[in-house]
Amino acid sequence: MKKIIAFAILVLSIVNVTMAEGILKNENASVSSISGTVIDQATGESLAGVVVKLVGTEKQTLTDLEGNFSFQNLPIGAQALAVNYVSYQDKVQNIYINSNQNENTIKIEINNQSK
Repeated sequence: MKKIIAFAILVLSIVNVTMAEGILKNENASVSSISGTVIDQATGESLAGVVVKLVGTEKQTLTDLEGNFSFQNLPIGAQALAVNYVSYQDKVQNIYINSNQNENTIKIEINNQSK
C-alpha cells in the first residue's frame, strides 16, 4: 500500500512539473516585438528623432537616423502607437501584435503641419 501511495505521489509530481513547464512556455509565447519606420507622408523621407509611444504604457522610444524604431516584450493583441514630432501632426495608429515577429513591421506616415 505504501508503494502505491508513493508511486501516485511521484506521478502527480511529474504531471505538475510538466503542466508548469507548459504554462511557462505559453507565457513566453504571449509576448512579441514590433519594429517600424516613421516617414514624411508627402516626401517619403524617413524621420529621425520622432517620439513613438505605446499608448496606455510607459514604453516609448525615439526613431534612429533612418526613422526606425522597435519595442520588445509586448503583449500579443490590439495596441496603439502615438507618434509625436516637432512641426508634424500628432498621430495615433492602431496596430495588432502577432506572435509571429516577422509580421510585426509597420510603416507610419505623418503630415508636416507647415505645408
